[in-house]
Amino acid sequence: MNINQLTPSDAKRFQSAHSLHFQGAGNIILIQLCGVVVVDYEAKGSMAGSRGWANETLSLNLALPAVPGQSQSFFVEQSTPLITINGVGGISTVGWSVNSCTGPVNTLCNGSYGLEAVLGVYTSGEVLHTIGYMVSLVGHFQA
Repeated sequence: MNINQLTPSDAKRFQSAHSLHFQGAGNIILIQLCGVVVVDYEAKGSMAGSRGWANETLSLNLALPAVPGQSQSFFVEQSTPLITINGVGGISTVGWSVNSCTGPVNTLCNGSYGLEAVLGVYTSGEVLHTIGYMVSLVGHFQA
């Protein structure tokens, strides 16, 4: 499942998107991105009709803030990503978990930054409605 904030159809899914940037010592910049995304993903039932846990990969492409006087190329030195389960629905046992969440470091980003999470999904047809995200990035802008 891929959701890209820079794509007009996906941008509407970002119900609450916030960004901050702070200038540190020298050319070091701290960028914080956070918000809520409408996913509306329905867990698929297993082939044999039995229930159990499966993994689903969620990729979020997040827009970096435009910083006046800086290029859009941001070199990420450190990243602290977080994905949370915010809203679920279903008529039986609901099961969702965040098994891992990662974001690349020592990489050059041009206007956006990607997060990837592995979600644990209980395969009985429940719907994951919303997720929350927060990531802190430390790095510098490059020309």
